[in-house]
Amino acid sequence: MENQDETTLKKLLERAMKARQKRLSKLKSLAVVSERNAKAYVRAYFRCHDVRIAGTYDAWRRIAQPKKGDPVPYTMIFEAAKALDMWKSSSEPVLLRPKERLNGRRRYIPIRRIIEIARDRIAFEAAKPLTKFHPNQFGQKGLNQLHEWLQATLPKGQIVITTDIPSCYDTIKRSSVMRDMPLPKHVMKAVLIDTKERAVHLVEEPKGSPPASLSCSGEASPTFVDAGPSCRGILTGSALAALASDSVIRHVLVSAEEAAPGVHAAAWGDNLMFIIEEAKDAARVFAAVEKAVADNFGFDVVDGLARRKQETALPSRFFFCGRWYKWSGGKLICKTDTSRVEAAMLRLATLVSDAKTEEDFIKIERVMTGYAIANRHTPSIIAKYMHEAMKIGEKRVSLLGQELLKEIDHPAEPI
Repeated sequence: MENQDETTLKKLLERAMKARQKRLSKLKSLAVVSERNAKAYVRAYFRCHDVRIAGTYDAWRRIAQPKKGDPVPYTMIFEAAKALDMWKSSSEPVLLRPKERLNGRRRYIPIRRIIEIARDRIAFEAAKPLTKFHPNQFGQKGLNQLHEWLQATLPKGQIVITTDIPSCYDTIKRSSVMRDMPLPKHVMKAVLIDTKERAVHLVEEPKGSPPASLSCSGEASPTFVDAGPSCRGILTGSALAALASDSVIRHVLVSAEEAAPGVHAAAWGDNLMFIIEEAKDAARVFAAVEKAVADNFGFDVVDGLARRKQETALPSRFFFCGRWYKWSGGKLICKTDTSRVEAAMLRLATLVSDAKTEEDFIKIERVMTGYAIANRHTPSIIAKYMHEAMKIGEKRVSLLGQELLKEIDHPAEPI
């Protein structure tokens, strides 16, 4: 490998990318014709060296985020691909870095090596055409389709129930994931379960010296227990984890619709909505939801599910995923929750005013970028408060804020 020049490695990479795409197209075609044959082909897909090279290159791009003209470390990519085994995970710990959120809470994101990211992306691409979803799971479809569905469905309903599953990734039963994901069990274990078992929570962002850390039983871990610590939970922050949770949540939506006629279920990630045509069926429908959640996430999750429950008689307005919705005058009205925006922007202003070092500003960039991505369809009310937060920020953050505003400073999507 070391004796091959860069031009040769570049050609090999290009060939691998084309071969991967060809195999992926074949897998998608098989998934339509024969699910059994498609699942059998997945094993050959994972063994293909071209697939591993292309997946490792994709992982490097995600980590390095290279600009046009930046050099590509071909030798490192090929060596990493050679060491990649889809059936085996590393024995090294997975460090979870704390990510500040604008609601004042923390979310822990894994710092994964290039091989682990490559394994995750390869598994995700293979699983996606084979994974079963409910047609009303809108997390990957976008707000426009959610709004179209609400516009068609709300006039039929008398009651709408909204709730969300607490600590979805930490409480999901591994047996449910294994049941629903169309991948070899050893691959699922390597990508989602072994990485979770090796997770170590960092107390602070990694800097020059080794950061302090907590074991999985630290403050960041949930208190949920279900017949043993290894029965539940998958690693958050991976593409395959999002796919796995959606496939399991599908059962919750189906259970609600089977509980009574005239039930229309939908989800955005782990946020659930049930529009019910007959008000008398509301209790029966939610009981079915609780049972499905208990079966797939654990009995101790049901209390949190019930606490988050909001039952609204239509056509009164109701709250779902940071927005207020109402059917009025034959059209759907959607408004962002201003109080949540104000709280988020106040938190941002505090972070900016307290920032002292370069690392502090890097952290703020991450927070703002995540907020902008999560609210890409939010009305221009966001812009007003972000402008206020920028006034007390330094020039660098101010310029960053202006760039992010270009993405979100526009009217709400037409509904």
